[in-house]
Amino acid sequence: MAFGTLVMAVGFLLMGYREACDIVVTVDSNHITMLCHDSHCSPDSSPFVVNKGSEICIEDDHGKRVSLVVSDFVWVTKYELVYYTSEYNVTFFYACECCEDHEHCEHDCNVQADAKLQAAHSVSANHYECLWNEFQNGTVSCGMFKQVTKSGPLYEVLHKTEQKGWIKFTARESSSSRETKFIVGESVYDLDLSNFNIRSNDIISITVHNVSSEAMPLQSLLRHNAELYYANSSQFDEPKEGFFGDIQIALNTNEEKHFDLSALGDCEYLESCYRNCSVPQPSMIGAFLRRKNEFEQPRAVIKNTSPSVVEVLETHKSSSATIQLGSWGGSLEQKRGKCNVEYFGSYGCMDCGDSASIVFNASNVETPGFVPFRSNCSFQRNTVICSSEPTELVMKESATVCNIRMFTLNKEFTVSVRYSTLGRIVKPREKEQKCTMMFRSYGAAFGHLVTSKIFVVTFIGIILILSICSFLYVVLASVRKRKAFYNVENEEELVRM
Repeated sequence: MAFGTLVMAVGFLLMGYREACDIVVTVDSNHITMLCHDSHCSPDSSPFVVNKGSEICIEDDHGKRVSLVVSDFVWVTKYELVYYTSEYNVTFFYACECCEDHEHCEHDCNVQADAKLQAAHSVSANHYECLWNEFQNGTVSCGMFKQVTKSGPLYEVLHKTEQKGWIKFTARESSSSRETKFIVGESVYDLDLSNFNIRSNDIISITVHNVSSEAMPLQSLLRHNAELYYANSSQFDEPKEGFFGDIQIALNTNEEKHFDLSALGDCEYLESCYRNCSVPQPSMIGAFLRRKNEFEQPRAVIKNTSPSVVEVLETHKSSSATIQLGSWGGSLEQKRGKCNVEYFGSYGCMDCGDSASIVFNASNVETPGFVPFRSNCSFQRNTVICSSEPTELVMKESATVCNIRMFTLNKEFTVSVRYSTLGRIVKPREKEQKCTMMFRSYGAAFGHLVTSKIFVVTFIGIILILSICSFLYVVLASVRKRKAFYNVENEEELVRM
């Protein structure tokens, strides 16, 4: 009966939350206690899908709430220059040769028509047609040369090479009108709940696994007068009619390549074989210049990495993402530790070439795991381990004073790192001897001494030497005793004689 009442209570609780919240996260002073979404609750954080407008409610055991609303999806997209394009002109050249029958038209007359083209225009035919001439009741081989040449300025065509999806969140507190906006991308974002009016010092990690959209942008950009426009373009070295890049100019060689000309031209057949041809579809650049206002532009250009690379900011409708909430660092395998952490010592040497470090010791370990911290100094790790082994925090950059705040333990340390200096170039062995750790007490120094490798090896060596000496002493004493006994026996034997 009590269990049924509890289930009903949880159900009513979820129904109330669902009116405003899509995901409900309950927290205590140190960690997530429950996560509910899609009418399912679990103490573990499994991935879930959010859309624009989705609301994640984080609530403590006193009813205070922080609301995270997905305000937008954005993409940071990189485009790189692949080729130039331009307007172009098409020129037609013709030559014809009469044939007696179709058999000769396909070969002999084509050769003769090509010879006429070369003689008249210094070009070789790239298109042939055999036509039936009704007026002469015979066959005509018509050789045609179609020439495409670029004209006007060059335009840059940039293709998409990389795209990263981001989520924009807006954090609102139930007890105030204050809003905090932040953005989460491919790296883990750590949301510090102690910054809000909520009874929790937990740090909730937000991990984005995937961002998708039904309407992704076009794969290329066209640059015109320093402005960028989305465009449908041909792949490099594959020019197509009706796409930007119908004529392509290589970046380094200026070599031109155009689309297939076989179907190009709307021609009128004439008795003499010469035909009036026109190009009904203009170049894509020509069409763009006439309808430029109809082409969409990127929302914002973030930066021009180089003259040939740009990164733009894009937003799209009908977007969604799969995210996960977890413990510090975004990995649920990194269990939050519970122990007593104390400062042990610091290491700093100006001439050794080694990075400075700070050492912490853990004691009274209730839960083995990790204790996250925040600091004004930059370290190679951001957690202290609750275990019997000390944790060494190695600095990425030198610093003299480090403030280290451990939220989950409600502890804060201000550590002054003292650097020793040798003042001259020394050998590695001298560095090991003189670049020592600076401890804050003789007790800590003694504790380090008796656990150091050099001390242990030396101590064992001394014990071995003393043991060997004791053994040799016992052996020598025994030999001397036997020798003395042997001498006494000899003296007695001599007396008897």
